[in-house]
Amino acid sequence: MGEINDIGGISLSLFQGIVMITLKLWPLADYFDLDEDYIKKALHYWTECRGCGL
Repeated sequence: MGEINDIGGISLSLFQGIVMITLKLWPLADYFDLDEDYIKKALHYWTECRGCGL
C-alpha cells in the first residue's frame, strides 16, 4: 500500500505543478466537466489547507 500512496502523491504533485505553470484553470474545468470555481477551490485546498505551499 505504501507504493500506491507514493505514486498518488507524485501524481498529485505533478498535477499541481502543471496547473501552477499554466494557471489556465478553465481547460481543467472543461476536461473534468466541472465549474472553474470548483477547480479554484480544489487548488486552494491543496496548496493552502494541506500545507503544500509553493
